[in-house]
Amino acid sequence: MSLFSRIVSYSRRHWWRILIAAVASIGVGAMDGAFAYLVEPTLKKIFAGKDMFIFTLLPVAIIFLFALRGACRFTNDYFMRTAGQLAVQDVRNQIYQRNMGLGLGFFNRNPTGVLMSRVLNDVSMMQEAVGNIITGLFRDGFSAISLLTVIFYRNWKLALITFIVIPLTVLPAQKIGRRIKNLPSMVRKRWVR
Repeated sequence: MSLFSRIVSYSRRHWWRILIAAVASIGVGAMDGAFAYLVEPTLKKIFAGKDMFIFTLLPVAIIFLFALRGACRFTNDYFMRTAGQLAVQDVRNQIYQRNMGLGLGFFNRNPTGVLMSRVLNDVSMMQEAVGNIITGLFRDGFSAISLLTVIFYRNWKLALITFIVIPLTVLPAQKIGRRIKNLPSMVRKRWVR
C-alpha cells in the first residue's frame, strides 16, 4: 500500500470536514477572481464615468469582499486542520495499540527516544505535509482557475500570447541567473592566476 493511499484511508472517516474545506477554498478562489474582475469596471466608473457615488460604495464593498474571503479562508483552514488532527490521532492510536502488543525484546533493542520520536514527531510532520499539500491544491488551484478564467474573459488573445512568450523566456532567464551566480567564483579564479 502506497503512502498516499494510507493517508487517504486515515482521512476517509473525516470526508465531510474535507468537503467543507474544499467548498470554502472554492470561495477563496472565487474571491480572488472577483477582485481581479472588478478592478477594470471600478476604474472605468471612477476615471471615465466620473462617478463620485462609487466612492461611498467602494469601501463597503471592499470590506464585504475581504470579510467574505477571510471567512472562507478561516473555514478552510479550520476544517482542514481538524481533519488532519483527527487523522493524526487515529494514526497515533494505531501506533500505540501496535506498540502495546510488542514484546519486551523490541523495547530493549530500540531506544526510547527513537520510539517517542516516531510516535510524536514523525506523525506530526506527516500531518503538516499532508495538510499543506491538500490546502495548497484546493485553495491555490481554485484561485489559479478563477484568475485564469478572468484573464481569458478579459482578453483571450493577449492571454494566449502570454502563455506562449513566458515559457520561452524561462530558459534564457535560467542561463543568465546561472552566469550571475557563477560570476563571483570566476572572478576569484582570475585573481588567483
